[in-house]
Amino acid sequence: MRRGTNVVLPAAAVLLAVAGCSFSGQLVTSGPGGSSAPASSPAAPPSSAPTSSAPAPTTTPPPTSAPPTSAPATSAPPTSAPATSAPPPSTPATSTRPPSTPAPSSPTTAPAPTGPPQPCRSEQLVAALAPAPAPGAGRAAATVSLTNLGSAPCTLVGYGGVSLRRSDDGPVPSSQVRAATPAPSSVTLAPGLGVRSTLSWSTVADPAVGEPADGPCEPTPTTLQVIPPNQVPQLAVPWTAGPVCGQGALTQTAYVR
Repeated sequence: MRRGTNVVLPAAAVLLAVAGCSFSGQLVTSGPGGSSAPASSPAAPPSSAPTSSAPAPTTTPPPTSAPPTSAPATSAPPTSAPATSAPPPSTPATSTRPPSTPAPSSPTTAPAPTGPPQPCRSEQLVAALAPAPAPGAGRAAATVSLTNLGSAPCTLVGYGGVSLRRSDDGPVPSSQVRAATPAPSSVTLAPGLGVRSTLSWSTVADPAVGEPADGPCEPTPTTLQVIPPNQVPQLAVPWTAGPVCGQGALTQTAYVR
């Protein structure tokens, strides 16, 4: 029986060599069972070797490529540096505003030429009264002035009108006598400029017109009402020169510069 098995083993080995299977050259003889277990055990080791070597090359490349991607993240801070340089350009923007302010001033000067001056109106004039040298014995005098307070020049010519009033706004006997000289002439008043006229009156009572010889010849006025030439509205001026004798006759010259 032993002898028969020794003859079968070499025949099996020959068959395996022909099939191209590689062995390590060691032939293990099995026991009396004579089963095919020894043939399957040598085939297992070669198959496991290739499987263990395959995963090694595939895992190494991915980790090496990951670190480079994190490097650009560190380059982000440099981009914030240019942001600090942005404010300087904003300062020149303020210098562009001043040139725009002079522009409105030029249109205001354009309307100045509006044609020939218009007659002076009462509402653009202001009247004043000041003492003047007496023209002779028994007479007194004062100067009436009219000043242009408007924003445009205006013209004025002639005498206008005058009248006296009491403190209770009651009338006082008064009349205007126009002097022949100087002759009336047109005057142009620029803003802020004025004209003047001289008033004169008697300080002596006239019995021929019913004025008393003793005491005030006429009621004492407190206000002089001045009417500019060619106007109707009156301008009130305080009167402090006392009574005007001769029934309140006021001699007035034409307005001049």
